[in-house]
Amino acid sequence: AGVVGAVGDNGIGVTGAAYNAGLGVMAFGSASQNATAFSHRNDLISIKNNSWGPPDNGRLGFWTNVEANAIRNAVNNGRGGRGVVFVWAGGNGGIGDRVDYDNYASSRYTIAVGAINDLDRRASYSERGSSLLVGAHSNDNGRRSIWTTDRTGNYTNNFGGTSASSPLAAGVVALMLEANPQLGWRDVQHVLVESARKVHPASPQWEVNGAGYDINYDFGFGAVDATAAVTLAETWTIVGEEVSATTGAVQVGVTLPDNNAAGHSVTVAMGDRVRIEHVELVLNATTAHVGDLRVRITSPEGTESLLAVPRSDSTSNYSNFVFTSVRHWGELSEGDWTVHIADERPSNIATWNSFELRVHGTDPAEACRADINGDGVLDADDFFAFLGLFGSGDAAADFNGDGVIDADDFFAFLAAFAAGCA
Repeated sequence: AGVVGAVGDNGIGVTGAAYNAGLGVMAFGSASQNATAFSHRNDLISIKNNSWGPPDNGRLGFWTNVEANAIRNAVNNGRGGRGVVFVWAGGNGGIGDRVDYDNYASSRYTIAVGAINDLDRRASYSERGSSLLVGAHSNDNGRRSIWTTDRTGNYTNNFGGTSASSPLAAGVVALMLEANPQLGWRDVQHVLVESARKVHPASPQWEVNGAGYDINYDFGFGAVDATAAVTLAETWTIVGEEVSATTGAVQVGVTLPDNNAAGHSVTVAMGDRVRIEHVELVLNATTAHVGDLRVRITSPEGTESLLAVPRSDSTSNYSNFVFTSVRHWGELSEGDWTVHIADERPSNIATWNSFELRVHGTDPAEACRADINGDGVLDADDFFAFLGLFGSGDAAADFNGDGVIDADDFFAFLAAFAAGCA
């Protein structure tokens, strides 16, 4: 709690990231307890940080239907319909685990946060993953730890893990919402993506996806940058309604070659055009040992998302297991997607039964809101058209969606105009 909101400027102890924020605590444990916490006072609580998760042992971590439904309800209906923002520790399993195995942290409804040490490197324990959105600073072996409050009313200089990086990110989200309370849960993710700071530029994990975003299995889109995030939030234009597309269930029915990295690939066309935020792979495979399988998807733009690697996980079967990736952010969904699975360990025979790809994001037409006159070209005509709407008080001039037409809308329009059309 101290990392998020320890009182600042009082000459005592430490200062939290959002030191004016109100704080509360809720119990977690059983599925019922968790669902109760996820559902608690979502009319008043804007952000729920979760510095917990399944054991960091490389095994699949499942949530229950009651937990999943509680989070979906909070995101869809909480905070006056703008959605409660769930921030989640990305996990401390290091390279032996992945965020992607954890139903909680990898969900598109949550923000998975990894840990970065004081040298701007991935903390040795921080998990990699295709669902990791951002990183935030924490401790590491031989490096400085986090000073904060403890549960006894004192202070500690030895806090760390993604349990520390997650509340730091949550505190920055609180500052973003203070700057712009109209941000929805998806807007928060967008702002974090757009404002993230590229850390450890020499890391070989950095790639550029088909939409031009720097992506990294260690850091997501980079480190949370409070100043950049708050500055962007102030003039952020609210994203359009979420749209989704799916391939539908694709039947495969193939026995995978055992102990063979060649594996099997299936390519499927997606006809719908969505500007991607999240991609979900719903996987069904019969195996005595899911840890034998490597799973990846490749988008029409050529961006890969590695979702599972061979490891010691003796869980039986993938049964409608949902993997999630943010690595295709900003790409268009239309085109051929490839799903590849390989059984890379001996003895256990695996059958790939079926899969479904789902994409979630925005209508690409929403990316051109600054085209006021709708002629497909951004030019001076759109600028003067907006000025006309602004001068007359037309509701269409409420560009940031806060219900008030003021200078903030003018600057939001200018930002959208400068960004251009996709």
